[in-house]
Amino acid sequence: MKISLLLALLLISLTVPAKFLLEIPITQKLLSQYQGYQHQLANGVSQPFLNRHVADLLIFQEALRLGGLTAEYHFKIVPNLRREFALLKSGSLVTSPRLITNGMFADQFHQSAAIIKPGEFKKLIYGLSSNKALMSVTKIDELKKFSAVLVDGWVSDQNKLKKLGISNITTTYNYPSIFKLIKFRNIDFTLLDLPSSNDLSEGYEGIKLIPVPNIVITLDDSRHFIISKNHVDSELIRGALEKGIAILRKNGDIKKYYQQAKFLQSSI
Repeated sequence: MKISLLLALLLISLTVPAKFLLEIPITQKLLSQYQGYQHQLANGVSQPFLNRHVADLLIFQEALRLGGLTAEYHFKIVPNLRREFALLKSGSLVTSPRLITNGMFADQFHQSAAIIKPGEFKKLIYGLSSNKALMSVTKIDELKKFSAVLVDGWVSDQNKLKKLGISNITTTYNYPSIFKLIKFRNIDFTLLDLPSSNDLSEGYEGIKLIPVPNIVITLDDSRHFIISKNHVDSELIRGALEKGIAILRKNGDIKKYYQQAKFLQSSI
C-alpha cells in the first residue's frame, strides 16, 4: 500500500509542470508601478493605472505564459541600462522585459519578434514651462537651435534627433538625471513617451516638465525584447517568447495593452 501511494504521488509530480524560476532586471520605479497596478487589479479597479513600461512587462509575462512557460518571477533591481545590459551580456540573467531598438547590440543578444512596429512609437518634446522660447516652437525644424538630453541607451531617439539636424545632444546614464540636467544645467528639452496623465506633464522629485504643444516625434525603428546569448536557458526563453508573441499579435492583445496605457493613440 505504501509503495503504491508513493508511486501515485510520483506520477502526479511528473504530470504537474513545475514553475520556472525566472530572474529579470527591473528598475525600482517600474517595480513600484507594477506592484501598484497589481494592487489595483486585486482590489477590483476596472481600469488600473497603466503606462507603457508596465504594459511592456505585462506583455512579456503573458507572452511567456502563452508560449508554454509557467514562470515564477524574481525581480532584480538595477540602477540603469548599463548595469542591466552587463548582466544580460555576461549570462548572469537570461532576458529582460525592457524593449530595445531593432538591431541594437545584435552581436550580444537575440531579439524577439517586434512588439512595437516602426512608426508606432511616438514621443513628445518636454521642457520647463519657464522656457518660453522652447514652448513657442511650432515646427520641428525650429528645434535645431535648442539643446537636448537623452539616456545613453536611447539610440533610436538620438538617431532621430540627428536626422532632424539637432546636434547639441547630451547623453546621461538614467531617466531621473534627465530632469536634473534640464532644471539645473540649462539643457532645453528631452523626448518622452506619451504619459498617462491627463495634463501630459511628467515629473521627478518636484521637477515638472511639460510638452511643447502640437509637436510629435515619430520614431522609425521597431522595438523588441532581448535574450542573452550566454545563458543556459536562452533558447527555452526565446522559443516561448516567439510562440507567445505570435498569439498575442494574432489576438490583437498587444494593441489592447498599449491602448489601455494610452501609448497607441490615433490622435494626440
